[in-house]
Amino acid sequence: MDSAWPLSGTYATHIHLLAGQAVEEVPGRIPDAVASTAGCAVATVMAALEQAGDLCGRSVLVTGVGMLGMIAVVAARAGGGARRIIASDPDPRSRALVADLADVVSGPGGGHLVDVSLEFSGAASAVGECLASLDIGGRAVLAGTVAPVGDVQVDPEWLVRGWRTVTGVHNYEPRHLEEAVAFLDSEGDGPVPLDRLPEVFATASPAARVVITTVG
Repeated sequence: MDSAWPLSGTYATHIHLLAGQAVEEVPGRIPDAVASTAGCAVATVMAALEQAGDLCGRSVLVTGVGMLGMIAVVAARAGGGARRIIASDPDPRSRALVADLADVVSGPGGGHLVDVSLEFSGAASAVGECLASLDIGGRAVLAGTVAPVGDVQVDPEWLVRGWRTVTGVHNYEPRHLEEAVAFLDSEGDGPVPLDRLPEVFATASPAARVVITTVG
């Protein structure tokens, strides 16, 4: 309460909005637990995809498939129309979560060659993988490195002669929050009550997620 902006955090019962603060109305059909990912996680992915440019028909590498990376895989397919999506993560549990969403799932150092690489892990090794994977004319968008991780070597000649682009994204702008809410509204089913679980599992859903509720 002693800061210049008290009650500024969202994980609380109350929040103080400053004059001019961008807000986005959440449709009632989106559960609160899902809507909570819009600010920060999903909106940051929307900003990263904007920097990546048109993904239609392109190959995409996503390094780090935690919450942001998983969202990026789904968004690159659903909204971007990516031709081929590769998800890379050292944790087999994370890779398992996107096994049905990406075309290829692998550990680090897969030696892939892509048009676009998206980095969400924040690890220097993953940044290096994103850069090394770029084909001629490729574009790397780094969003995970929000703290010092050490140096990553880049050969300027390789960058220039290959027409490659490297850019960074930190947080997002109001339009990305709007896109995040729209994405969550279009890419999910639910909430589904527990007594309908057999029905849900018996019918394949095109949605990236299905929200289950224990409340009848």
